Amino acid sequence: MTGDNGSGLVEVLTTFCLLVDEIKNAFFGNRKEAVAAARRLARRALDVSGAGRDAAGNQGVGRIVGNLADMLLHICDGVEKKMESQIPFSTRAVLETSYLLRELRALFETTAEFAKFRDQFVFDLFKEKQVGIEELHKTFIARHETRLMEGICLNDAAVIYLNLLTNISNITRELTKLVFILPVAPPGQAAR
Repeated sequence: MTGDNGSGLVEVLTTFCLLVDEIKNAFFGNRKEAVAAARRLARRALDVSGAGRDAAGNQGVGRIVGNLADMLLHICDGVEKKMESQIPFSTRAVLETSYLLRELRALFETTAEFAKFRDQFVFDLFKEKQVGIEELHKTFIARHETRLMEGICLNDAAVIYLNLLTNISNITRELTKLVFILPVAPPGQAAR
């Protein structure tokens, strides 16, 4: 990543926020151009990350950025399949998806703030948000199983929805790895 203060990483994380917005636009508006825009943003994030190295020259951050981009692209694949095959989602699944994508965007924003400031307060906020998304994941899986048993959810929709849930859970884990790689700045000092 470029810059001693993690500015390249902040830029990538901000790009991922925009990518989540485009995924939401595609999912809820059945807009193919939004999927294409999301794919362009993923490529841009990979370009900004450079050769996959952070300011210290190690590959951990670059590998995580690549994993995040791949998982977001897998979500794009599912949204694209939903649109092309005109697969309906139940109202509950749509609401859950909307909420999860909103929370995922907020987690990317918090991660970007932590990358920029390396502040303990932001670190603690990140952990709370990450745990919240993991709890939602468990809750939404259980609700999804109930919808399947009741015949409310169709098999094609189930595959897309479960892949979405799995990718969001995996993204939160990758963001957690990223946050734990970055050092917390000592109290009263800005990140370097």
